[in-house]
Amino acid sequence: VLKRSNRSFRWFNVADSEDLIERTSIRTADEARVSLRFRDGSTLELGPQALVVLGDARDPTPRLKVLRGNISFTAKGPLRI
Repeated sequence: VLKRSNRSFRWFNVADSEDLIERTSIRTADEARVSLRFRDGSTLELGPQALVVLGDARDPTPRLKVLRGNISFTAKGPLRI
């Protein structure tokens, strides 16, 4: 599983339990899967060959851009759409 900040062209390995910041891209490899846990307890699971960009936490309605792959999101508490 790799990450890239919005200010970089390089991809770096993601460590277990690493805190990720807004506007970070997350990419999984061919056979990789990852589960991301948000501060509110919600989880985002990415399947193989997924690519997502985390939204800006300061935005009143933070977004998640799914650029490719399969994801599963489990919200804790009310979900605003």
